[in-house]
Amino acid sequence: MRHPTAPIHYARVLPLIAYGAAAATVTAAYSGKYQYANGFVDEWHAANEPSRPALVFVPGFLTEGRVLQRTDFPWHAPMLRYADQHDLSLLALHWRSSALRDLIVERDSPLMRTVAATANATPALVKALAALGLMKAVPPASAFAVAATASVLALRIGLPVGVLLAGLKQWRSAVAEADRVGDDPANWFAATSPLCDGAASRPLVFVGHSLGGRIVLRAAAVSSGLRVRRVVALAAAVERTKTDLAGVARQCNQPPVIFHSRNDTVLNLLFRLGERTTSHALGYNGSDDSSCRDVDFSLRQGSKVGHGTYSTIVEDCLEQALSADDLRSDR
Repeated sequence: MRHPTAPIHYARVLPLIAYGAAAATVTAAYSGKYQYANGFVDEWHAANEPSRPALVFVPGFLTEGRVLQRTDFPWHAPMLRYADQHDLSLLALHWRSSALRDLIVERDSPLMRTVAATANATPALVKALAALGLMKAVPPASAFAVAATASVLALRIGLPVGVLLAGLKQWRSAVAEADRVGDDPANWFAATSPLCDGAASRPLVFVGHSLGGRIVLRAAAVSSGLRVRRVVALAAAVERTKTDLAGVARQCNQPPVIFHSRNDTVLNLLFRLGERTTSHALGYNGSDDSSCRDVDFSLRQGSKVGHGTYSTIVEDCLEQALSADDLRSDR
């Protein structure tokens, strides 16, 4: 018995089945695990002496939950080594920076709409093949194979577009959340565990990467209730005009340290696309503002430094950025 319409039925449902499986997997992995209303700090390391300063590390976009995973987080080991070497407490901010779950399972997301459109468009590919005489009375087994091939072709075209649109939407949400979190740094310590008691009253050094750099620069400018000694921003995802570097310098009594790289493709292209601007981020262009100390890290030992390179060189960055005075005990 022949089934000339079978490929069309297969082609309509296969993209939805694949998408549903991926969404279910991601939802199961994240379900109920990282739900919270505000950012809070998690203690990664305790100094031997309570008078020692604390590093507060703030990660960037798509890091939701990674702070709590610790050993699976690429920033954990190098930050821990530096803190242990200098006998510093180490805290990490857990904030809603967006996750893979948000890109995939958010209702009516651009990605979900793209997959639905792909499911509707894939049968048209099968019909086109039939119109060309390439599919005549295809048996069920071959129909499935043809439909699967058509689905893959459609998804390879549609999914990158959906991922890009979904990513840009989540980026804008993450930027708004980053600014909100940065506006109230004292709140980071409001719901901490007993291990972090007193952290807000000790000397602090803020270290942030990407959107985390945006957060620490924003937070330090309004940190009158905290004792922030120094701010280190790595590949900061923020425009100079949206940063109060002079305010940070006043609060800390010394300039923030800005690390930038002209080889940072993420900030050069995706940042400007997400922000809908032609201006570059501080983490790409740096700043000649006298109220900050700018460090050009475009090359390190002859190798280009990209956006994701900083987790592997953060110890070198901190050695250059922090002085003995920044790390002195609180006597």
